[in-house]
Amino acid sequence: MASSSFSCSPVSRALSLKITGNEHLASGNFALAIDTYTEALKLLPSSNKTKIAFQKPSLRAILLSNRSHAHLLLKQPSKALNDADACIETSPKWSKAHLRRANALRKSGTKN
Repeated sequence: MASSSFSCSPVSRALSLKITGNEHLASGNFALAIDTYTEALKLLPSSNKTKIAFQKPSLRAILLSNRSHAHLLLKQPSKALNDADACIETSPKWSKAHLRRANALRKSGTKN
């Protein structure tokens, strides 16, 4: 049997992992969602920043946002805040990134 030469790009793989992570999140498996988002983030460059106000957030920002949300659901506000801050750094004009940060601060009791 011939081996398959099919391979997908890191971005395609990260998108697939994002979908899987979202499924884990929806089914209440928050820890597995975090692991899946983390795996996806490792496939993307860390310098993937959105600089134009009207541009959609980067895949990296979306993954960080989703992972921040999963951390909050696991009652880990400091980890959620770290991801929210990284999300803001990646896509500073994306309102959802700021919402994630506000939610993490609210849950942690911090007033920054």
